[in-house]
Amino acid sequence: MKETTLQEIETARIYRRFYSALQLRDLCNEIPIHAVARKYDIPRGIVQNLAQTCHGFAAGMIKFCQRMNWGALAAVLDHFSDRLRAGMLYPPHALRHQWVYMIVANISKELKQIFSPLQRFLT
Repeated sequence: MKETTLQEIETARIYRRFYSALQLRDLCNEIPIHAVARKYDIPRGIVQNLAQTCHGFAAGMIKFCQRMNWGALAAVLDHFSDRLRAGMLYPPHALRHQWVYMIVANISKELKQIFSPLQRFLT
């Protein structure tokens, strides 16, 4: 894309931010860094740098939210921070075991739905 006029520069900046947002979405979906890099045809170090930068920013925001007593927002950011790190932690051979994690997560979600009304009834 040409970047000769101010409008073209601004449009290119928007496209690059959107492209980075797509990469972050994949990382938050716990897709490993090497797979994201291959998907978007960019060096793995760039994706790793993006993940580490966003994880660091999220950690700072979590501390800020905790000091402001915004516990719910801190918990949400902590969850996404963990999911971001998960993409950095999975080696390629560990992906075949990821289905176990998905099954356990689904079972725990279903158990929570089953016992939630019971807990409200007992309290």
